Amino acid sequence: MSLGFAFLVDKVGRRTLFLSAGVGMLISFTIWTALSAVYAKSGSHGSGTGVLAMIFVFYGVAGLAWPGLTVSYTVEILPYKIRAKGLTLCFVFTSLSGVFNQYVNPIGIAALKWKFYFVYIAVLVVECLTIYFYFVETKVGGFYSLLAHEAACYSYVLGTNDLLPRV
Repeated sequence: MSLGFAFLVDKVGRRTLFLSAGVGMLISFTIWTALSAVYAKSGSHGSGTGVLAMIFVFYGVAGLAWPGLTVSYTVEILPYKIRAKGLTLCFVFTSLSGVFNQYVNPIGIAALKWKFYFVYIAVLVVECLTIYFYFVETKVGGFYSLLAHEAACYSYVLGTNDLLPRV
């Protein structure tokens, strides 16, 4: 899935792929949570099968963007001088989220059962809002658009307007 959509990055756009993945994950995880609640209350075989289906759907839509674009988007939007630091932060937070998932999730699920999934629904809502309001689309305008973005970042960091292109 990720490999297929990696070839569509320049046609569809990175922000669109991230937003599609985020909204798809939110919808599928919400359905997953509802089916888990039904299964916990009734033990329905159909809802249990639905949960399994939603797990596959969730990871399928996550594959639209997250595995392939996390590193490339981070590198693409950051100015050269802070690119290595930004990529390091990306890896640190990815690792920290893995540690959280490894050790905290079992405690939360043991205590709250299916209701613990609401934590991740909230995380997905925040993620979708962050993508919508803060992610920059890099396909529009091509290379020169990226140069203007990088110049604007340098200008902001340095507190000067000297690096912005003259119109």
